[in-house]
Amino acid sequence: MDERSFRGERGASAVEFAIVASLLFMILFGTIQFGIAFNQYQGVQAAAREGARTGSLPQATVDDIVTRVRDSVSIVDGSAIQVGCPGALAVGQGCVAITPTGSGAFQPCNLRTGQTVRVSVQYRALIQIPVWKSPAVTVTGDGEFRCE
Repeated sequence: MDERSFRGERGASAVEFAIVASLLFMILFGTIQFGIAFNQYQGVQAAAREGARTGSLPQATVDDIVTRVRDSVSIVDGSAIQVGCPGALAVGQGCVAITPTGSGAFQPCNLRTGQTVRVSVQYRALIQIPVWKSPAVTVTGDGEFRCE
């Protein structure tokens, strides 16, 4: 090959790297964001279980359950979690729903031995991937314990 044919190729590897690097960075940041979303899911799930465990105690109140959920949630702002789940949550907002078996509002377990308490925690998070659409997802965790 002669030297003149290689002169036309100058800079081609830089262009190829720019094309491939942008795709690799998008995959890298997507993987990181998936890990963050999965961690939020694990935290919300653990908070729901902790809330249900607290709700299964004889003298537990709704405030006790919500406080326990807020204290035990990880990677999510606990102060953004409200009582009662509306139809739609804004990004960065969460909610706790407490549902006993049977009908009516929540009552302490000493009034309903043998029934269960179910706590559902929802949190609306944003998955941010550069150069890609940033979808909002609702992460939900459920916990259920039998009254002691």
